[in-house]
This record gives sequence, C-alpha cells and structure tokens, in this order.
Amino acid sequence: MNYAINAFEIRNGEWDGARSYKQSTRAVRRAVRAEGGEILRAYQKIGVVIARATDPGFVTAMRSNQYDDVVESIGATRTSATTIPDDPKPALRPLIEPDPREDKQWGNQELESLEANEIEDGSQDVLVGILDSGIDVDHPDLAAAIDPNASVDCTNNGIPETDPEEWQPVNGSHGTHVAGTVGARRNGIGVAGIAPGVRLASVKVVNPDGYIFPEYAICGFMWATHQKMDVTNNSYYIDPWLYWCPDDEDQGPVLEAVGRALDWSSRQGVLNVAAAGNSNQDLANKTTDSTSPNDSKPIPNRPVEGCSDIPTEHPGVVTVSATEIDDDKSSFSNYGFEVIDVSGPGTNILSTVDGGRYAYFSGTSMASPHVTGVAALIKSVFPDATPDEVAQMLEDTAVGRACDGATGCVGNAAYNGFFGHGVVNALNAVS
Repeated sequence: MNYAINAFEIRNGEWDGARSYKQSTRAVRRAVRAEGGEILRAYQKIGVVIARATDPGFVTAMRSNQYDDVVESIGATRTSATTIPDDPKPALRPLIEPDPREDKQWGNQELESLEANEIEDGSQDVLVGILDSGIDVDHPDLAAAIDPNASVDCTNNGIPETDPEEWQPVNGSHGTHVAGTVGARRNGIGVAGIAPGVRLASVKVVNPDGYIFPEYAICGFMWATHQKMDVTNNSYYIDPWLYWCPDDEDQGPVLEAVGRALDWSSRQGVLNVAAAGNSNQDLANKTTDSTSPNDSKPIPNRPVEGCSDIPTEHPGVVTVSATEIDDDKSSFSNYGFEVIDVSGPGTNILSTVDGGRYAYFSGTSMASPHVTGVAALIKSVFPDATPDEVAQMLEDTAVGRACDGATGCVGNAAYNGFFGHGVVNALNAVS
C-alpha cells in the first residue's frame, strides 16, 4: 500500500512567507525507514513524503505518539493494494482521415481563436503541461510542439521517469486529444490548437489501467514547477475517490498533500486549469456518492457534503464547465455556484488522436484545454503575469452567458453556476 505523509512545518523565527519543512521531512524519512517502509519520493519543499509499506501496522505506528512531533498526518492513497480495471470505455466515433479540418472545430470558432492568432499565436517561451495519459509524439500536428526535455512519466509510484518511451500513451488517446486542442500546430494539415505556437510537455499521470492516483498527480505538479511551466491542464479527477473528504483518516491527509503541491506550483508561477467533471452534479451542493472508491468495492450512498473533487475544487485552480454548440451547458457537465470559474466548448470536439489521426470527443476534459489554450495566449502576451492575474484575465475577457431559466442554474449573465464568468474568448484575451 502507498501512503502520503505530511510533515509538520517548522518555522525559524517570525513568519517570512517561506515555509520550512527541511528538518521535519528528514525526520519523516527516518520514521518511515524505522517502521519498515520504503520511501518512494520525498518533496522537501512542501513537506510531503510518498512511502510504501506492506506491514498493516505501519500506518498505526506512524500515527502513534512516537511521531506526533514530525508527522502531521498520513493517509493511504488508494483503498486496495492492487487495482481493478475500469469498465470498458464506450466506443469512439469513427476516425477521420487527416486533412485541413479547422472549419470543423466549432470550439475554435466560438473562441475566435483564428482571429486571435492573427495577433498572437502563442510564444515558444510558453510551456504548457498536459497532465494526462501521454501525448503521441509522432502525430504530425503535435511533433513540433512537444518538448521532450520537459516531459515525464509519473505513474511509477510517483517517481519521475524521463525516458520518452515511458511518457507516451499506452491506454488511449485522451492526452493526445487534449494536447491538440491546446497547441496543435497550424501547419496546413489536420487541425489547429487555440495556441498553436506554444510548447507542450507530456506529463503522464494515468497508469495503464486508467487510474490517476494521488502520488502521480503530486509528482506531476512538482515536475511542472521544477520545469517552470506556465500552465497545466488537468482533465481528470484523482482516484480512487470521486470526492475526497477532509475528516476521513486517509482522505484528509491525501487532500493536504495534493493541496501542498498545488499551492507550491501556484506560488512558483504555474496556473493550473482543471475540468469540472462529467456527472451533471451540482458541486456546490453535494449529497452522496455511490461510485467510489473505484479501485475496490464502491460504497453505496457515501455522504460527501463538504468533500472535494480534486484537483478541480482546490482553491486557485481554474475550474471549467463544458458547453454545447447551441450555447447550452453540456448535458453531462458538472456545475456549481461559486465553484465554476469559466466555461469552454466540450461537446463533439474534433482534435488529434494517437496514430496520426483525428476524432471527436466530448467531456469537460475537452472544455478545459480550450481554457488552457487561452491562458497560454495570455501568458504569451503578458509573460510577467502571475497565475492569479492570468485567471482574472480569463474571467474578465470571457463572454457572459445567462441561465435562461435552466433548472439548477443559479446566478445571472455576469456570473452563474453553469458558465461561471462566461465562455472564454481568445480574441478578447489577446486584445
């Protein structure tokens, strides 16, 4: 079983804005070894240690009074030491042969990206991390966009692997599709991304069984920080819980560990954008969940009030809902007043897929990279903008959309729980 262990913060003198976990992280490492555990990864900057142990008494020992001066909390990152495969995914629409298809990308037209690219098509200085299932490095629309030196696989227990064979996709085209929406090159073939001039990094956080466990995501966020990425796209939720509850003895510590990684990346200049999810649920008014944990037997009607979908509900993350071509919220998209920040096209989105081909996908996973692409354009125009400033520009330049009497939608055209501050607009953002 793998565990996330949070070290206590040790301050030297008065608070100066810099957290110190150096000594306590070392102490946690010693404790892990003393109790027979294996250290998989230690993040001294945020005081998080990822460890593995087979002894069922390990977590009890780490929670004992013996270590209460160094271990703030410890939680299992999954509910089963082994994983079970997801249900088979629904078949995709037939792939289409690659040729100029930009006129089929209704999302790009909605965001006026072609007009925006006449002003700014994305700077090579801007690096966007695609935290996903990997990117097809040989795709003709993506090969020139991928930065192999900034790419990594995080699915080996959260230990970074930089071999290109490791960070390429093995279990579907999700990451390749997301990458194309952000930054497919405008090169006379296929499709074009919202920001076709930026660099992309493949940050693989999805294992061959389709799981994104916490240690993978933490590795991804810390890698993005280390590589000085400007924006990351996160079209997933962290397994095995759909909603992570802070009062649970395992889920709470994991929430803390992931939160530390996200906060650190934000402080170091990374804007994290995330999909709101595809359950058509009101994230502002959660009640129960019967779908998780998804690595073992799900718990029926588990109370989830006060629990969080991570990373999308973590403070500072730009949360994205999905829209349809008719301007409605996508039927599957989650929503929530004071949860959704902005929205983007998410139904029947044409983009790149593995094998040098193209296909239509739907999901908030497709909406999020539209927003990520606009954020990358903003960073291209305003390279010194902070993550908070970029997020504010996304909101300020979005096109407001009213509820129009839709059931469950709270708010007005300026802000509501379906569309947030509105649908992002690339032309407005670079103008």
